[in-house]
Amino acid sequence: MPPEGSSGSLTSSLISLTLETARDQYKQTGAKKSAPLCTPPLSPLTPEPEFCHTTAFQTATFPSHVRAYSSRAKHDSPGELVRLLDDISTASHSISSYVSRHHHDDQGPSLDPLIASKRLHSALCHDGYACLILDKEYDRPLTFCDSALHGPYVVMITPLDIDPSEQHLMCGTLFSVYKRTSSPSVSGRLEDLCQKTVDQIAAGYIMYASATTLQYTLGKGVHSFCLHPVATQFFLNPSKPLRFAGKNDLYCDYAVVKSDATLGTVTTSLVKRLQGRIYDNGCFVADFDGAVRSGGIVLWYNLHLFCEAAPMAFLAEQMGGRAVDAQCNRILGKFITICSAQTAAFLLSCVILS
Repeated sequence: MPPEGSSGSLTSSLISLTLETARDQYKQTGAKKSAPLCTPPLSPLTPEPEFCHTTAFQTATFPSHVRAYSSRAKHDSPGELVRLLDDISTASHSISSYVSRHHHDDQGPSLDPLIASKRLHSALCHDGYACLILDKEYDRPLTFCDSALHGPYVVMITPLDIDPSEQHLMCGTLFSVYKRTSSPSVSGRLEDLCQKTVDQIAAGYIMYASATTLQYTLGKGVHSFCLHPVATQFFLNPSKPLRFAGKNDLYCDYAVVKSDATLGTVTTSLVKRLQGRIYDNGCFVADFDGAVRSGGIVLWYNLHLFCEAAPMAFLAEQMGGRAVDAQCNRILGKFITICSAQTAAFLLSCVILS
């Protein structure tokens, strides 16, 4: 047995010997390389990296996505555009519920675009980010009272584009946003409507079908969102910005196109010669959405320039397509005049080529 009082020194000697032995073994064998870490497999719900155009936006909501893109724009430093577009998307939740209830009630009244108009007007008037609203359902622009807040934007909308015969269930809302030109201290003026269609700063549409989707652009590509039925939020679809596919199908109001001996006949014969198909989804928004998903030509007559043709032309060019009138003039090259804005009757034929 070790003498009394020597246990501490013995323990220290053993620890020192152990450390020296370990140090010698380390010098002889070298440091062992750690095994490489295994990358866990992707969840079935996780999108593949190559399909995510921006990693940070994989689960982005619509307002956060707009905020990220509009923060680079000089015209929206205070963030009014984010709130304005969020008001439109929030109103579309209510319109989506209204359309869904109508589809489940076969004996109910027909869809009324004026109901959608009132809900959009209420949302846009609430926060005061718009100074003027041009609605397809009204003959004159809608202004706000002098006591209301007057925002820096002009909004042009088609509240609810539906199939008049109601044979097709798909319908949608279109919107377009311009920067006002008059002083923000006063209510909106008709001069705020005297702008070029190319001056749009935002445009998009909401599609009400089996799922409610929102497609919009700020001039930096077209992005698609889907409305979550429980969270009541639009979430970004995890894909790259939308681009037209290269198919030769035709989307149109076939009854009208068939009776047109000039543009309609030429277009249909061209599509048939290219072995394309002809689709009629009942309304302009549904046909445009079909062309977005599959590619092709959209041919429609009597479209409202500011509330229908211009926003879709903005979207089409952002997806690599073209939008022209019957004389092959570029839609985004047209100028809005006070006269046509007052009567809201400037209608034209529109051809969108993917």
